Amino acid sequence: MSETLTLAPAQRIRALVAILTTAFLAGVAMGSAMPMVAIAMEVRGESAVAIGWVSAAAPIAVLVTSPFIPGIVDRIGLLPAIIGGAVITATAFCAMPTLFDPVIWFVLRFVTGVGIAIEWILGETWINAVATSRNRGRVVMLYTLLLTVGFLVGPLLSRYFGVDSWLPFYVASGVIALSVVPLVVARDCAPVLPESARRAFASSFRSAPLIMSVAFVAGFTDAAQVSFLPVYAVRMGLPPESGLVMLTVLIAGSCFLLVLIGWLADRMNRRRLLLICVAATSASGALLPLVFDSPYLVWPVLALWGGVTFSLYSVALVIIGDRFPGAALAGASAAFIATFEIGGVSGPVIVGYAVERMGPNGMPAVLAAICMPLLVLAWLRRGRSQAEPEEASP
Repeated sequence: MSETLTLAPAQRIRALVAILTTAFLAGVAMGSAMPMVAIAMEVRGESAVAIGWVSAAAPIAVLVTSPFIPGIVDRIGLLPAIIGGAVITATAFCAMPTLFDPVIWFVLRFVTGVGIAIEWILGETWINAVATSRNRGRVVMLYTLLLTVGFLVGPLLSRYFGVDSWLPFYVASGVIALSVVPLVVARDCAPVLPESARRAFASSFRSAPLIMSVAFVAGFTDAAQVSFLPVYAVRMGLPPESGLVMLTVLIAGSCFLLVLIGWLADRMNRRRLLLICVAATSASGALLPLVFDSPYLVWPVLALWGGVTFSLYSVALVIIGDRFPGAALAGASAAFIATFEIGGVSGPVIVGYAVERMGPNGMPAVLAAICMPLLVLAWLRRGRSQAEPEEASP
């Protein structure tokens, strides 16, 4: 994909700084929005099923919107499309406090998801255009790290302004609007969306089924964790603020582990590293109910769970860059995000039903079990993967 954008070194650095800054701010907004909506509904007496459906509305919107984004860019351009997405998201967040109702909130969360889809997909298109084959692994890890740090700061905003207040919704709206400012500054570095992206979209599922399966598991687990971990804490007898602290520890673990995972990704087989993260994700989820009452064990288990879960996305994204160079990378990335969002749609809904039927521990049980089919698929494909060459390190 890098051949679609020719930049001088100074322009490349400026574009990289702009998109990484935007990634951090977008992470802050999204990190505050998901638990903020769930907690607002929980403290007002809504059911776990209603919380699950409202939480799933945004990833549903991302999934539905993704195929139309290239056409939007063709009509109005990359940067105007990103700005338009930010305006849509910010406006919907501002409307939510005055229109509290599960059905209306599902619609408004869907609208925010449309705006997030535009910013997210086009932002990753931009970062892939700026990255080169020599530094893609490091750039992707840095991008994911800053996005994760933003997710870490997001729940703290909700806690600071109070879970019983509507103010966090307005703060999230302002951060979304602010996130496009760095891109406006670097507007002369905007890439052109490759025309071959749509064709590469379909072929990616046939050529990389294991990676696309990882995308589903990552989306399923990420969305369910962020949406339901605060609810899990409340239903286990803790106050809402403690649930937000648990979510913060979960995301903080990903920040620390991403540095180690990024280092390992350049020094060992990336497919093997990815499967280690999948196995650790399942094991950590299974351990959570066993250590929940231990003040010494619950926090490191939460940090490990968050670290290995969030690493699924970043390691798989690096492998996508290895497997799909040039213009095909855009289509593969779109397919990867679409599959990730299918998982994001499924996760909160299935976990919501599990919590209603099995109690609070239905959440970690489902998230531990969802990794098992992926490990079986990797085992069945082990002969083919051993015949494939090792992924090159940047």
